[in-house]
Amino acid sequence: MTTRADELFYTDRPRWRSLRARRLAAEQAADEESRLYEEREAENLRRESEAFLARQMDEMGGFCLGSTIVLVFEAPHAFKFDVAAGEKVEGRAEVGRPRA
Repeated sequence: MTTRADELFYTDRPRWRSLRARRLAAEQAADEESRLYEEREAENLRRESEAFLARQMDEMGGFCLGSTIVLVFEAPHAFKFDVAAGEKVEGRAEVGRPRA
């Protein structure tokens, strides 16, 4: 079965090339549009996931001022504490780090 494009290939090669170039350009434009859409959707999904996780963490980490938190873990031998036992620590403060 021959198509119009097949006929042009044999009868009018310049016109066939032009038609082929236009179709290729249209396909590439559609591919680019699809790629951009997928990137936008992935970014939206990432933002929604981060917002959801932030809401969950807010619920889980809701401490009132003056709350007591007990930190219990087994530190490696090369760990140097920057705070003394019983010392008050501000939120997100570093309590120590591995020795170099």
